[in-house]
Amino acid sequence: MALGVLNIIYIVLVIIAISLQVLLYLNKSGRGNSIFILNVVFAIILSYLAYTSLPTNYTSQRFIAIVLGVIPILGIFIKSKSKSFLLGSKLLLTVSILGTFLILFL
Repeated sequence: MALGVLNIIYIVLVIIAISLQVLLYLNKSGRGNSIFILNVVFAIILSYLAYTSLPTNYTSQRFIAIVLGVIPILGIFIKSKSKSFLLGSKLLLTVSILGTFLILFL
């Protein structure tokens, strides 16, 4: 029963991640900044979830989860400094979300 609930949570997280990524890359309106921030918040929450789900003796995986939580913040700094690196900051968000899913669910 508990594994079924975890499977439902996993499916919901994947659907949210896919929809946010599609909105991030296909956004043509003026709401791009809010979608970007929403992606950053989701990536940080997801990395926190990955960090807290690992046992304390898995220090290398926990460190990777922390690094994957810092990458979206780096993406915010890149986006705020230069508008020419907008695609790079979006790619950093995508790498963070995909990497966190790999740590969380493999």
